[in-house]
Amino acid sequence: MDEPDFAKILYEGHPADGTERAAYQFLIADPATGAPVRFLLVEADNAWAVATLEKILLRDAKVADNCRIIAVFRDHRVAGVRDDLLEEVPFADFMIDIVDPERLNGNPVVQACFSKSLEPDARAYVLGRIQEAAARPAARPAPVAAPAFNLPLPPSGNAEVLTSALCNMGFKRAEVRKFVSSVGPRLHSEPVPELIREGLRSLAA
Repeated sequence: MDEPDFAKILYEGHPADGTERAAYQFLIADPATGAPVRFLLVEADNAWAVATLEKILLRDAKVADNCRIIAVFRDHRVAGVRDDLLEEVPFADFMIDIVDPERLNGNPVVQACFSKSLEPDARAYVLGRIQEAAARPAARPAPVAAPAFNLPLPPSGNAEVLTSALCNMGFKRAEVRKFVSSVGPRLHSEPVPELIREGLRSLAA
């Protein structure tokens, strides 16, 4: 996708406007009871990292169903954690381990912001983490039978999401499109995050 216009990522007057870095505090709750389980501190150390989190939080002030924002300290850096109740988590690990993949991969603007927030070393680390996760055995849904009489598949928004996610990770659009075409009917039956991991393995080979 084209590079996002930074000025249009957040609505006019958003409190993060012009913020170059921020410290975010999150609460992870027990899904069954809603009781607090963990408190996390995450530092977004550049404007694109700030935009990534803020764009996700616009939806419902959460980055996952059980993880919500409780405080933001704008234009401040993390100066250390002083209590065992609060755990500091690096931004890249937070995005991979805590943020709901659908909230990250389902929005091309969020994907683009996240990609731009990463320095080359961090980008390589993130790709390595994703490939590592993809290599672990996981339960996969049963394969779907091919459509009868070779009827054309209905259009799928998943193809666009998958294409954007892989292109924003630095792969060439022509190669990404070839991979997406090879996925075929699985676009309708398998989770997009699983297909992204498969695409990373295939395109990086």
